Amino acid sequence: MSAPEQGSAPVSDLRRDQERRAAWDGSPPRVLLVEDEEEVRVPLRELLEDMGIEVAGEAGDGEEAIELAGRLQPEVVLMDLRLPKMDGLSASRAIKDRHPRMQVIILSVYDDDQLRVGALDAGATLYLVKGCQPWLVEQAITSCANLARGVVSADGEAP
Repeated sequence: MSAPEQGSAPVSDLRRDQERRAAWDGSPPRVLLVEDEEEVRVPLRELLEDMGIEVAGEAGDGEEAIELAGRLQPEVVLMDLRLPKMDGLSASRAIKDRHPRMQVIILSVYDDDQLRVGALDAGATLYLVKGCQPWLVEQAITSCANLARGVVSADGEAP
């Protein structure tokens, strides 16, 4: 068996790249949108769809979010913090306990460090503030979908 040519990738790197490409089939990220205020949820859903992101379902409270996450199996849950019946942090924790590969992004009006820490402690991958640039939401969802698909690991490296 001959050694790899100078500058060529080792066989293990080539296999890992093939596995990553196979994990990503080109389909759009699937998102569960969790927002209790319809006047926020509807334009947000339209924005996501305009970005080519599939909105697999919508929930108006934390309990419904948990139920739909289990039934619909989205890659990403885009979750508001303040929700009726069960708050976004509790719902995030329950979703991550049941579905560890599912990624949760908190999207909140509150720009607060304690809430950010609480969200991360509850298992959220990211915390975004409502009103941030749309490209940031798109990039966050795409990155989290890649994590859920196993295309990249949490540290940004190939698995």
